[in-house]
Amino acid sequence: MFLITNDTSKFVVVQSNELVEATYSPELTTRAHKVARFILSLISPDDKDLKLYTVPINSLKTFLGYKENTAWGNFYPEIRDIAERLNQEPIVIKSGEKVTTAYFIAGYEIDTLERTITFEVSLLLKPYLLALRRNFTRYPLTYISRLRSAYSIRLYELLCQYKTIGYRTFELSALQMMLGSDYAFYGNFKDKVLNIAKRDLVANTDIDFEYDEIKTARRVTAIKFRIFSNKNSDVPLDDTFLMLPEGNALVIPLEETLLFSPETMHQLLLLGLSKQNLEKYTQQGFNIISDSARREQAVLRCNNNLEAYYIEKLTICLKSPKEGKRNQTGFLIKALQEDWQLSSPPVVKARNAAKVSDTKQKEAHLREIKKLWDAEKQKIFDEVHADNEGFMAIFEEVKAASGASQFTIFPETETPSVIFKKNGMAANLIKVRIENLYAERFAVVSAHFQKAMQEV
Repeated sequence: MFLITNDTSKFVVVQSNELVEATYSPELTTRAHKVARFILSLISPDDKDLKLYTVPINSLKTFLGYKENTAWGNFYPEIRDIAERLNQEPIVIKSGEKVTTAYFIAGYEIDTLERTITFEVSLLLKPYLLALRRNFTRYPLTYISRLRSAYSIRLYELLCQYKTIGYRTFELSALQMMLGSDYAFYGNFKDKVLNIAKRDLVANTDIDFEYDEIKTARRVTAIKFRIFSNKNSDVPLDDTFLMLPEGNALVIPLEETLLFSPETMHQLLLLGLSKQNLEKYTQQGFNIISDSARREQAVLRCNNNLEAYYIEKLTICLKSPKEGKRNQTGFLIKALQEDWQLSSPPVVKARNAAKVSDTKQKEAHLREIKKLWDAEKQKIFDEVHADNEGFMAIFEEVKAASGASQFTIFPETETPSVIFKKNGMAANLIKVRIENLYAERFAVVSAHFQKAMQEV
């Protein structure tokens, strides 16, 4: 595939959510991140396989903001350094039980005569870039060219993924790894990453955000972002197109790639919902649910999968009593907006109102579930503590990361074991680190108890 146009203003980056949430190396520079997204924007979602992507050097020069008269001798070392980093710095992608370590490109070729560079995208990235029907994120490439730091690029992607939901929470350590940040102290991370990215995003993209610090024992351990549309943005996503830079530079409206699987689309259209209205409702995402508490529950229940939410409501329509058969389109829209459940459409809700359990009884049940949940997590903590060598490595790592306050939090007069068992602040820091290291084990436990709590 050869890029035949320098106008990348209509290009769109489309990637799976697993790739969006990957862990990145701090050694990937801002320009390397930009070129990586440039390459991703050349991939058509309809491609069967990844191809070789050849780009004129002048196109990259323009995209990266170099002056038009920049000499080849000055740009060549830069583009070579970028390609080397994309070829050597790993991306770690978690998908279910699978952990993939890949690189943006498997190789590259610079033609000094033709003044082009050809990229070979790693085949390990294929499942995260092609045939994406659900759980993917898209945004205009033009925003990436404007951003000033790698942290801004990564944070934009992570917040863009949850733009329709309006909020997102990260464990601090996980967020640092996703952004490729290596700041040891939160104060530096806040000043050099969060605050700079906030100014960068509102000046150059379609989103803005505020953030709240979540603390454990007076230490910031998580960040909750509140995400807003940036009304000053000059490239609304609804107006963008997906350009396929091959042949005659075919331009396809982006919305053609955005709807659900053919089976789901067929069922929705059979109910009488027009394609125009379907596009309107799907663009609202989970914000179609007017009540914020119900919206949050729906996001958790459907694992942030909008198609799963629509299938859930389709099932209600197909199994609804007579009152849902007369106007199925209106019934579906109401079910979407109010998050009706299969066992409780409005008529059934009214009949069963008197049978709702007492609030205090439910709260007691929730407390009991939480107690069992904590007990199961404690078993994992105890196992790690019992592995003396592994525990000591974690202990020393957390102690060193606490910097100047380490002698206050980790007194020299107490053994690591005593500190872990009796020192609340230190124990919490160590547990946060253990949860990050053994995230998959804790996720299995959490999934079970979260489901139980949602049922209550």
